[in-house]
Amino acid sequence: SGACAGVALWMVAGPALARAAHGILTERERPALAVRLLGAYAGAFLIAQLLPLDLTIDPGELATKFREGRVLVVPFSHDYASAADAFWDLAADVVLHVPVGALAALGWTRRGTRRAWPTACALGILAVIFVEAAQLLVFTRVSDVTDVFLGAVGVALGAAAVQGRGTRTVMTDEGRWR
Repeated sequence: SGACAGVALWMVAGPALARAAHGILTERERPALAVRLLGAYAGAFLIAQLLPLDLTIDPGELATKFREGRVLVVPFSHDYASAADAFWDLAADVVLHVPVGALAALGWTRRGTRRAWPTACALGILAVIFVEAAQLLVFTRVSDVTDVFLGAVGVALGAAAVQGRGTRTVMTDEGRWR
């Protein structure tokens, strides 16, 4: 049955995925390639944050999730086993959101332009808030307001990282970037 589902999924989404992959592999301008790769990262990141996708809107299950400590509304209140675990988790929250900030600055803009840093930050932080809010509805995921704060730091760093870059870089026929 899994093979049948895979075949059916490929019949529905395969041609679009193949076109997207071809577009990424044949892209000759760095900014466009970066936006496509950042978009793919953002999509994969969203899916990873919502798996195992055991969604619930049942008030009783949501109350259970809160009572069991899987909804953390006080920033930095998670109890870590060690300082190293805390550092690893908190640093990862920042680093994982840097590409989201870069995408917020570069994505879906006119060719050769990027969003201003404050606008990109606001857009990226809205995406972070959306993901954390969606995790509230995934029964086995932990939704932590700390992730919003640290995600905002990562978004700000990612948006800042692309602000000073040149607007147009092209691959020559010899395969070099100029």
